Amino acid sequence: VAVQHRQALVYLAGLCERLEIRPGGSYALLQSLAFDFGVTIFYACLMTGGTLHILQPRTAGHELAEYVRDHRIDHLKITPSHLAALQADVLPRELLILGGEAAPREWAEELAASGRCRVVNHYGPTEATVGVTTYAVEGPEGTTTTLPIGRPLPGARAYVLDEHLEPVPIGVAGELYLAGDRLARGYLGRPGMTAERFLPDPYGPAGSRMYRTGDLARHLPDGNLEFLGRRDL
Repeated sequence: VAVQHRQALVYLAGLCERLEIRPGGSYALLQSLAFDFGVTIFYACLMTGGTLHILQPRTAGHELAEYVRDHRIDHLKITPSHLAALQADVLPRELLILGGEAAPREWAEELAASGRCRVVNHYGPTEATVGVTTYAVEGPEGTTTTLPIGRPLPGARAYVLDEHLEPVPIGVAGELYLAGDRLARGYLGRPGMTAERFLPDPYGPAGSRMYRTGDLARHLPDGNLEFLGRRDL
């Protein structure tokens, strides 16, 4: 996937604005930078003058918990299954970002209810530069079993469309399309695949594109998006 520096900067600026990330925080990186999951922590840290702690991805739960506590880690991004498998108290002081897979709602709300840090669900494919939507986890107010994926970041757009590329009503499942100034250029050396997945955006400015994710989603009455699974499964 060919992503330009400009698109990465747009993503990071929007994320830092939405999450109100303060300068000078302490960040723990658990992922390889070869995986776009690690872009969030690594570059958000650099953009805000923070301190980066690079840890081994396979660090045991109790060791990671001790490190997070002893080094006063403020920000951590992790998949829900990884965090649950650690079976340890691995909450940062300020912000926990969940991403990479669907998160059980009740479990995430329990984390947020501890009051130890903010918990945010973050969704997005590599083709839209790491992440597109965020959802701040708060009290047990919703009825869905998985966490909503939230609303688009500044500069991003999300559409839930039917097979004719028409918007579906609130609450009705459709395919999720992403747009805005954060889309990748396409697939390097694969023009056919690029043309298949990156389509003209009929709802955006002239000449803009949208990315066909292959994900099913729906708009909730409160304006948030809910991820429903893959279209091809």
